[in-house]
Amino acid sequence: RYDVDATNPLVALTIEETATFIAGENGEVTAFAYDLSNVDAMEVLATVDQEALAITDADFDNLVGFYEVVDSNGGIDTNGDGVADVNPGDAGYAQAALANAVDGMVLRLGGNPDDDTTADKFGDVVIEGGKSFAPFAIANAGDMTVAEFLAANPDNMAATEVEDQVAYFAYLGANPDGANHLKSWGDGIFGFEDLPDNLGVSDNDFNDAVFKFNFTA
Repeated sequence: RYDVDATNPLVALTIEETATFIAGENGEVTAFAYDLSNVDAMEVLATVDQEALAITDADFDNLVGFYEVVDSNGGIDTNGDGVADVNPGDAGYAQAALANAVDGMVLRLGGNPDDDTTADKFGDVVIEGGKSFAPFAIANAGDMTVAEFLAANPDNMAATEVEDQVAYFAYLGANPDGANHLKSWGDGIFGFEDLPDNLGVSDNDFNDAVFKFNFTA
C-alpha cells in the first residue's frame, strides 16, 4: 500500500498498477477493471488522456461510465458485505451495475464531436481508493442519463434494431449479444464497440468510445 504524507502528497499510479484485464484474440477484453485496492483509505484523482479520447470515431453518441466490482470476475456486492451477490450472466446484472454508476466519472463520445467529452470538460474527478471500478458503455445513448436508460431498457435486452440503446460491459458474460465489446489497444488505451453483434452488423473496430485514464493518489 502507498503511504502518502505532507512532503509527498501525490503518487501517480501506473497502468500496470491499476488496470487488471484479460485480453484474448486481437486484444479483445473478456474481463477488466481499474483496481485501486493499493490506495485504500485515500482519495484518487482521475483524469483522462485527450489523445486517446480523440481516437474515437463513431456515428452513435455513446455514454461510458464506471461501477464498482468486488472481484476479478466482475461480481457486484449489493448488500455491503464485500462479497459478490450478482455476477456477469446473472439476471439483474445490468441493473445492479448501472444503479451504482460512479458520479462524475462519465464520458460522452462519438457522433457529434461538439458534444464529446474532452479532457478539459471531464476535469479532475475524485473517486474512492481501495475499490475496483469496471467500465460500461451505453450505445447510442445520446443525451440520455443512466437512470433514463434503466427506465427505458431495465432488463438490458439485446438490440432488435441497430439504433437500439443497449449497455455493454467489459465482462463477456454480461453482454446480451454474447460478444466482446471492449478491446485493449495497448499503453492503457481501451475502446468499446457500439454495434450489436447479434444483428450481424458489427464492424468490430472497437473505436466507438476510446479512453485512457490516469490516476493519482
